[in-house]
Amino acid sequence: VVSTQSLFPLMLMKDEEVQSHLQNDHYTIRDKNRQQSVIKRTFGDDATTNEEDTVLSVRRSASLCLDHLCRMGSDAVFPHILEVCLTKWEDPDWRFREVAILCLGAAVQGAYAQLDPYFNEFVPKIIDAISVGTNQHVCITSMAAWAAQRMSIWILTNGSAFVGRYVNALLGNFTCESKRVQAACVPALRMLIMTVPALGLDANVMAPYYSAIAETVKNCVPHYHTTNLKLLCDLAISVMYLAPSPIEQQQ
Repeated sequence: VVSTQSLFPLMLMKDEEVQSHLQNDHYTIRDKNRQQSVIKRTFGDDATTNEEDTVLSVRRSASLCLDHLCRMGSDAVFPHILEVCLTKWEDPDWRFREVAILCLGAAVQGAYAQLDPYFNEFVPKIIDAISVGTNQHVCITSMAAWAAQRMSIWILTNGSAFVGRYVNALLGNFTCESKRVQAACVPALRMLIMTVPALGLDANVMAPYYSAIAETVKNCVPHYHTTNLKLLCDLAISVMYLAPSPIEQQQ
């Protein structure tokens, strides 16, 4: 219990960390490094380059530790995570709200059974945090997309209303001026699409959205570069591979 509670303060972003993330975050600023064959995606952050790996090492380590604690003893750990999520979700300081989302995302795989009764409450909040027009800090939006990505199974198996809202929220951020938000939302949508065959679901689950996805991807290609362009291409390949109709594949 003590060790779990001691992790939460370590997950808070420091001012210098926020500044580091936002300094070159505008989509018109090209990445310093060339695209590498492997994009690192770790706890407490989204797509990163080697140059950023040490910036949030303590934060990432604390988040990963929480994930492992949930896997090893979710019954003991979960009540403390739930307390953070419930008490910090509406905190005036966006950094505390971001930690609540991070804790929720970190706990999903290890404490899925314990979280199941709360998904109906938390998933709409996560989608709202992603949605354009809610005036969220970019770090809130990107973290919400990362957390939602880990909830893809629940979203797909609990009604088309959740799927539609989620897809629209992600697509709305493809044209966000923040590279960080782009780098979180694009792979989140690809994960949702790839989870459909992984679960053995009918491919038509995503059929209503393929045309909008293809159109959005086409419009974004001229404005993406390096890391995010690769993520966008990966998404396009997944859509072409999985879209059930040849007409949709031609979009």
